[in-house]
Amino acid sequence: MKTTNRDLLVNCYHPTLWRTCRVLANECRLQCLREVVTTPGLCVTEIAQAVGISISDTSFHLRLLQSRGLIIARRVGRWVYYSPVADPLVPSAAPLLEVMSHLFLQGEALPHIMKQVTAYTHPRRLQILRLVQQKSPLTVLTIARRCNISLPATYRHIHKLITRRLIGYNDDIVTFLPPSQPIHQVMLRLISKSL
Repeated sequence: MKTTNRDLLVNCYHPTLWRTCRVLANECRLQCLREVVTTPGLCVTEIAQAVGISISDTSFHLRLLQSRGLIIARRVGRWVYYSPVADPLVPSAAPLLEVMSHLFLQGEALPHIMKQVTAYTHPRRLQILRLVQQKSPLTVLTIARRCNISLPATYRHIHKLITRRLIGYNDDIVTFLPPSQPIHQVMLRLISKSL
């Protein structure tokens, strides 16, 4: 069976990482996760009241967080209680939960967390980041060719990484910027281990 570029991309950059970031790139879900982290053992009704959304929406957000290995649910009778425990079968869950917990406990603003997380919500950006981290400085054309991405798409991804201060850009030359933000440090370590 022929291996496509898409197959190689998915195999090299495990989709759990960028899909988990897509789950986290939602303010309601971040609010739910913050409640679970700061007050473990709450039931869905208590979390819904704290966040200010419906019980059905809260259940939906909690299921998504649980599916990414960031929280666990424990049923006692007809009640389900949630705790911030990483699933050991999801390699990215423990470091992500640790850094998210740190940010919540430090009082980091949720829109700021969400903006940082959105840097990692596409597998192509993970690929670009890994290449730039290892080989910069690089031209945009070189990045597009090495990652097998169209030039317009490469510019779009690079723009998002520039606004997250992960790469520098000057005269069509891209350079890696070592991050100071904890979430970026964790994500870049996870990306580097994904090969």
